[in-house]
Amino acid sequence: MIRSSGTPISPSPFEVDYPILSDPGKKVARAYGVVTDKRAVPFRWTFYIGKEARS
Repeated sequence: MIRSSGTPISPSPFEVDYPILSDPGKKVARAYGVVTDKRAVPFRWTFYIGKEARS
């Protein structure tokens, strides 16, 4: 698991072979439009983000 700051959270509690993002500050959620001023709590979303940081 990786925080939105890029800092790894170790060990990951999940058995997956790809990074999972933790975004408690909602910075990434806001960047992807999942959280807005009108919707402060996001629905669950899944984004597959490539190495170039594009979904």
